[in-house]
Amino acid sequence: MRTLLLLIAIAPALAQTSRFEAGLSLYRGGSLRAALDEFSASEKAGEAKPARDFYRGVCLAKLDRWPEASVRLLAYVSAQPSDANGWYWLSRAQLLQKQFPEARTSIQRALHLSPKSYEALRTQGEIELELRDHDAAYRAWIAANKLNPRDAQTTYYLGRLFYEADFPNEAAVWLRETLRLAPAHFSAMTYLGLCSEQLADNDTALRLYREAIRQSKLQKAPYAWAYLSYAKILRVLGNDTEALAVLEESEKVCPEAHALSILGLLLVARQQTARAEAVLRRAIQLDPGISEVHYRLSLLLRSSGRNEEAQAEMNRFKEVKEVEERNRNKISAIRK
Repeated sequence: MRTLLLLIAIAPALAQTSRFEAGLSLYRGGSLRAALDEFSASEKAGEAKPARDFYRGVCLAKLDRWPEASVRLLAYVSAQPSDANGWYWLSRAQLLQKQFPEARTSIQRALHLSPKSYEALRTQGEIELELRDHDAAYRAWIAANKLNPRDAQTTYYLGRLFYEADFPNEAAVWLRETLRLAPAHFSAMTYLGLCSEQLADNDTALRLYREAIRQSKLQKAPYAWAYLSYAKILRVLGNDTEALAVLEESEKVCPEAHALSILGLLLVARQQTARAEAVLRRAIQLDPGISEVHYRLSLLLRSSGRNEEAQAEMNRFKEVKEVEERNRNKISAIRK
């Protein structure tokens, strides 16, 4: 309906403008699919519009059509290599396709052209984190924060980095700042809850996890890590029944491998072995790179006499565990 109303509103102008300009009006109005149609029509009409590939690429990126976005944006920066925005959006598309070395090259080009872009620096930090250069990620995010201290996503990334480096007090400072800037940031609530746990404040952690779950559902984006963290602390506090209910809800609204692994464990304890096996196998389908799931499935299979299958899972557990150990990287530079 919104797109139809927008088309009606701009119809008189469309007759006097190019298809590209019509697409640009739709793009600026947020009607991305309709804008793509106009950009395609512009190309078919032979309109000479160098920026068309850029806007098509951004539309596709905002619609999460990352491979198509990459094609358009790569074509654009090949023709317009001095446009920092083109390189920035190309890096985003490559990052979200897990093309991390390519994304790093693209974001470096963007920053060479526009070194004061906090968004580009924030993206650089995301890429460096994926490439396991935690020091470079920290430097990029600190630079982004200096350029725009009000960007809540940057402060969240810094808080999470400090948490993962096992500095809960420092992490909590950044996460509280995130919540001051964006009070409904449920990811920041979750990680602040984890910091509270490390600092032996379970009451605060419980409150934060509950609020993170509530906010994520309100935003129609149920957050698996909030459910998982809440279930884990409930188990620590001896409330397996409530933890099971939390994980069962998580299974329905935001299935995630780590949460399913613990759900499988609780189901085994209740002798619901058939369902436990199904849950653990679903976890492996979602993420085969979590060693504990293979271990738990191996024990379950062995307990039912399926020794050959159990041994295969145990072998897989050992392989995945070795990879996890190699990837474990302590972060020390961020104290500097």
